[in-house]
Order: sequence, then structure tokens, then C-alpha cells
Amino acid sequence: MAALVDNVNVNMAALVDNVNVNLAALVDNVNVNMAALIDNVNVHMAALVNIVNVKLAALVDNINVNLAAWVDNVNMAVLVDNVNITALVDNGNANLAALADNVNVSMW
Repeated sequence: MAALVDNVNVNMAALVDNVNVNLAALVDNVNVNMAALIDNVNVHMAALVNIVNVKLAALVDNINVNLAAWVDNVNMAVLVDNVNITALVDNGNANLAALADNVNVSMW
């Protein structure tokens, strides 16, 4: 009986040791997997941030280009208006000069 009890105790101790080893290995495996998952999430987040930053930079560039084009268009419109006003003034002056000439011719 004593030998049987010793055998049971040895087997129980070996079983506990085996469970402890398996649990330790399981915890290590979970920790490794969690660390890998965290690294993967961090890499994906960094890549996502980079993509967002590139898209935002492209959006800002596009807005700046559109604003620059708009300013150019406004400036061109103002320039055209100025040219038209100058032509109108020139035309008015020419017409007045012709009218004065006609008046002078008629007077003589």
C-alpha cells in the first residue's frame, strides 16, 4: 500500500509538473502571439497614418493648385476688363476727336 501511495504521489507530482509546464508554454505562446498581434497592429496603423498623410498632402496640393488657378483666372478676368475699358476709352476719344473734326469741318 505504501508503494502504491508513493506511486500515486509520484504520478500526481509528475502530472502537476506536466500541467505547470504546459500552462507555462501556453502562457508563453499567448504572450508571443499577443506581441506579434500588437506589432502587426502597430505596423498597419503606421501604414494607415502614412496613407492618410499622403492623401491629405495630395488634397492640400490639389486645393493649392485649384486656388492658384482660380487666382490666375480672376487676374486674367481683371486684365481683360482693364483692356476692354482701355479700348472703350480709346474708342470714345477717337469718336470725340472725329466729332470735333466734323464740327470743325462743318464750321468752315
